[in-house]
Amino acid sequence: MMASLKRYSWVLAVCLLILTTLAAPALAQEGEITVTADDVNRVASRLYCPQCESIPLDACGTPACVAWRQQIKDFLAEGWTDQEIVDYFVAQYGQRVLELPSDPLINLLLAAAPILALVVGGGIFYWQYRKWQRNRPAPAGAAADAPPAEAVASNGSAGAPADDAGDGDDDDYRARLERELDEVS
Repeated sequence: MMASLKRYSWVLAVCLLILTTLAAPALAQEGEITVTADDVNRVASRLYCPQCESIPLDACGTPACVAWRQQIKDFLAEGWTDQEIVDYFVAQYGQRVLELPSDPLINLLLAAAPILALVVGGGIFYWQYRKWQRNRPAPAGAAADAPPAEAVASNGSAGAPADDAGDGDDDDYRARLERELDEVS
């Protein structure tokens, strides 16, 4: 029984040596963090280029942006979180590197501006519409169907004809118009 145990121990030792050799690289990689371009761009998309106006860091090709992306990759490899990296760049370069400013007053103004513009625009539209309705002449059919106010007041009934008090105004107007036309010609 001892002879067979010695023979199997030799096979067991060889198998253990092979497994240890294969497992060594896997164990060595456990402490190492692999950072992909997607990881870097996830953080870089939240930051803006320090030299270009309104260009996100993940889309800019300037040397400064390339260096920043490398720095982000190094920070991620060291185990920094996305927010820690963003906070680092804000501490180094100020609020201008952020996609959205973190000042609460600016965020409030940015959120309230469209609503305020809509309310003011609606108020102006309503005011203009009411003004237009007041200054609009009555439709032609409405004046012909309704009896004149003077006829109702003088005769007491809407069906009786009224005095021709309005014709005097027309005669004065025609006379003045003819005088002015004669002066011009």
